[in-house]
Amino acid sequence: MRRTCPVRGLLLLALLVVPALGFGQDPDYVLSLPTTSAIQGETVLLTVGFDNTGLPISGFSYGVCHDPEALELLSATEVGTTTETINGGAAPAFISIAIEVGGWTMVVAIDYLGNDFLDPGLGYTLGTGTYFVVGSNTVTEVSFCDFDGDPPLATIVVVNGLAIVPTQISGVVTIESLDAPFIRGDTNSDGGIDVADGMTTLGYLFLGDSVNCEDAVDANDDGNLSISDAMFLLCWIFCPESSTIPAPFPGCGFDDSAVPLGCLGTDVCP
Repeated sequence: MRRTCPVRGLLLLALLVVPALGFGQDPDYVLSLPTTSAIQGETVLLTVGFDNTGLPISGFSYGVCHDPEALELLSATEVGTTTETINGGAAPAFISIAIEVGGWTMVVAIDYLGNDFLDPGLGYTLGTGTYFVVGSNTVTEVSFCDFDGDPPLATIVVVNGLAIVPTQISGVVTIESLDAPFIRGDTNSDGGIDVADGMTTLGYLFLGDSVNCEDAVDANDDGNLSISDAMFLLCWIFCPESSTIPAPFPGCGFDDSAVPLGCLGTDVCP
């Protein structure tokens, strides 16, 4: 959490942390979160966007909430966004970023003297949350929210000394699992094991070709992807009495080895 709070800003800050009463969401001021996809075990950055087709704003506050069973919040920052230089190219006069249970908050007063504002415009960015993806095979929403506390925090923008509730567009994260069924050695996902799979392995290792299932490429199931996988696969095809391909083989299954590499799914395994 970071705060700077000269006495001069107390009145504006009081306005920022109380909800606007009696008004719906104003379409001239739009806060948004992105819709994206992520893979279990990765990190994903979600940046708050802001479009202003109304009047200049002198400050704002918002909360961002998520499902802890799907995403784990690692950090929140203004670095790299419009907020970082919102005060005439400098940092805002006041900024507070706090990690809360189930989300994070940001409170900003641009300039205590009222000389700098965030003018109307599109494509502003106000802050970024970094999340670790803990869920799998799910779709989760990340949304704007108010936080009860002391003092409470509302999602608002300040225009001419008034707190206005902006339109709020939630984000959606589609989370894919790295634990999909596959056939070991079937690197081209055609349901069979032949020389084409060896060529696909070589293309992945040395030409930068993409595959959806690294576990399938790990033909010898040693937990590493190397030329030995292509040699193991080709030897199984052409060499009599070669070692059999480890499970899952010859049918679809999951990687029960000590070192799974991950699989996003194949065309032949449901």
